[in-house]
Amino acid sequence: MSEGSFLTIEQGLAASAIGAELSEMELHRLASIAELVEFAAGEVIVRQHEVAQDLFVVMEGKAIITAGNGDPVARIKPGHAFGEMALIDCKPRSATVTAETDVRLIKLSGEALAQLFEDNCQLSIRILRTIGRMLCERLRSANQQIEALLLVSGFE
Repeated sequence: MSEGSFLTIEQGLAASAIGAELSEMELHRLASIAELVEFAAGEVIVRQHEVAQDLFVVMEGKAIITAGNGDPVARIKPGHAFGEMALIDCKPRSATVTAETDVRLIKLSGEALAQLFEDNCQLSIRILRTIGRMLCERLRSANQQIEALLLVSGFE
């Protein structure tokens, strides 16, 4: 990580999709349950099929999402989150995420988020609505990719 570029957890959340619509007080509350974690380039952050419900937000660096066959599916940059599917459906991880460069992440544990959601209904609605929008964007993108593949293959 480069010196002098460190953001606080609150600043990192505010700059992310997860925290973009939260008030200063809500950001402070969310940051209070967060943890800062770092991974070196090449290190696996989460592994496909692992059981976990933690949500991560990239503060610095880049990570790559790979499918079961090892093919890259997406690249995650600062401000983007991953782990939302396991958080929502409580199923094992659907992909592996590896640090492409040294990365600094905000980790929000599933247990801490569940407690926060129970304690603060309005905050939970805002965060879950944002996660819902993120999932919709990814589904739309996947649909477009499938459509393009079907067109190339001649499927009508």
